[in-house]
Amino acid sequence: MVLKKLDKNSKKKLKILVIRYGTIGDTIFSLPVYRELRKIYGDSVQIDAIADKTTQTILSMCNYVDNIIPVELIKPKHLFKAVSILKKYDKAYFLRKSRKCTIGTFISGVKDRIGFKLKGNDFLTKEVVYDGSKHVIDLYLDVLRADNLSVSDNSLGDINFIVPDIDLSFKNKYIAIQGFSRSVFKDWNIDGWKQVIDYIVNVLNWDVVLLGTDKDFEKYEEIAQNYTGVHNLSGKTNIVETFSYIKNCDCFIGIDSGLIHAAALFKKKSVLLHGSTSIIHWKPQNVNCRIITKNFSCSPCCFMPSNQKDKTICINSPSCLNAITPQDVVSELEYVLKTDMVSL
Repeated sequence: MVLKKLDKNSKKKLKILVIRYGTIGDTIFSLPVYRELRKIYGDSVQIDAIADKTTQTILSMCNYVDNIIPVELIKPKHLFKAVSILKKYDKAYFLRKSRKCTIGTFISGVKDRIGFKLKGNDFLTKEVVYDGSKHVIDLYLDVLRADNLSVSDNSLGDINFIVPDIDLSFKNKYIAIQGFSRSVFKDWNIDGWKQVIDYIVNVLNWDVVLLGTDKDFEKYEEIAQNYTGVHNLSGKTNIVETFSYIKNCDCFIGIDSGLIHAAALFKKKSVLLHGSTSIIHWKPQNVNCRIITKNFSCSPCCFMPSNQKDKTICINSPSCLNAITPQDVVSELEYVLKTDMVSL
């Protein structure tokens, strides 16, 4: 496939806008798109991103992105300002559904608008089928492929991502844990976490760092009580600090939520407790991650009742997650700790 080369003598760079804001995990999965665009075009392109508060922080640590536009500016009430911002772009890649951004780029005259064929993505010039049987990274890269770009790497390897180190408040080896998410149907039970943490503190003699949002604080307090080596940082750290704790941990244990993918970004030894989501679609891109799953026949249900094959289960709790025992987690943890880490 032959790519059109930009005139290096031209003062006008090709200006590309990428739209993928929302969650930590999806933002991490979008990083290969920025990397591949930079590999293809080099310095002859300006790569900008529309992002919300969380995404802005993550993308600010990615050296492939030139400018970040707050998504708050791309709203109907800011129409004239939005048009003045968007009209300078030659291309827009939509890695998510965004009616306001697709309409905004159309009104602004962005020539090429490529994205997923989803309800709410209006006025695209090229549409890509959203194939849930593919991994999310491959789906995102399909948007570039639809624009006749040749992408060569669908991994999180070799991502130019800079996280500043922080001064840790303790010096012991430690395991970072994300036990809870925005959905209870991704979460493991408190009693299980207590037993795993008891093993880490009393058998391994390591510390534990509990990471999450402020809404998880009380649940973590119940888990952390009576342990001097357990540090409940839920809601107390910003994104940069959270990523730094993960970057420096000796191992990460988590459920299928954003931070397991941050651990994958750093190729950390990890254990994933998996249940209701599609492991094909959302699998951590990490050769050092062990996955515990009980392969329920109704999984993946994506914790949405309309998608469940058997609507009589999982009304109040994730049966597929609760089937995982503390011994399952301890066994996988022992395995990853004694196995040499793969750095590729």
